[in-house]
Amino acid sequence: MPSNTFFSVNDVSYHYKNRRGIEHINFQINPGDFVGLIGANGAGKSTLINLITGLIEPHHGSINFTDDFTFNQLGFSSQTLSIDWYLSVFDNVLMGALLAGYKMNIAKHLTEEALKLTELSKYKNQAVDELSGGQQQRVQIARAIVYIAIE
Repeated sequence: MPSNTFFSVNDVSYHYKNRRGIEHINFQINPGDFVGLIGANGAGKSTLINLITGLIEPHHGSINFTDDFTFNQLGFSSQTLSIDWYLSVFDNVLMGALLAGYKMNIAKHLTEEALKLTELSKYKNQAVDELSGGQQQRVQIARAIVYIAIE
C-alpha cells in the first residue's frame, strides 16, 4: 500500500448464500478524499460499506488500513436514518463532533461549518422531524462530516 494511502481494497469479493455480492473490487482512498458511493439497487454498495467497516469479512481479498488508522477518521451516512429525534438539527450534528472527541468550542465551530456545507444552517434550531426526508439525510451527512473533520 502506498505510504499516502488511507486504506485500500484489494481484490475483495463477497457472496451471499442465494446471490452474488461483489466481485474483485479494487481501489484506494487517500487522506482528505471525500468519497460518495452510488449505484443501482442491489449493486453491492451496502455490502462494500459493511466490509470496510468490518461488519462482515470478505470471502476473498483484503482491506488494509494505515497503521495509525482509527475509526473516528471514517465517517459515513447509512441508508437508514440514524438521527436523535429529540434533538435539534444543530445538536444532532454537534453530537457527531462530540462523539469524535472534539472539545465543545471546536465541535460547535465544526458543526456550523458542516451545516453551511450541507445547506442546513437556516434549519439548525428546528427539530429533525420537521425536515423533509432529503434534509434529514443531509443532517446525517453533516454529522459524518464533523466526525471526520480535521481541526
